[in-house]
Amino acid sequence: MKVALPIIRPKEEVKSLENLRVSSHFGKAWGFVIVDTDTLEFKIKENPRFALKIDHGAGKYIAQMFEEENVKKVLVKEIGEGAYAHLKLKGIEVVLLDNSVKTVKEALEKIK
Repeated sequence: MKVALPIIRPKEEVKSLENLRVSSHFGKAWGFVIVDTDTLEFKIKENPRFALKIDHGAGKYIAQMFEEENVKKVLVKEIGEGAYAHLKLKGIEVVLLDNSVKTVKEALEKIK
């Protein structure tokens, strides 16, 4: 199954999930990591709000990107109502993470 998480911009090239940090806010995150939970293969996608140059309302475009990537679940600490509604319309489950979760690896361990 593919899951997505908002992430803070990495400082260096990402070779593993070890050092990727979860962003506290979904819509304003620098980007997203999409992880296949069966193989742990992953890819990083920049938040479409930057390419579109929009401050608000990116949830629709993020949900569309996740649908194209076949994401089934999104793990977040916080999410706005609009983004939440767009994800639900696409059939993508939203799972809230505890604020103590800092890394993508920790988040994935929580949902096992």
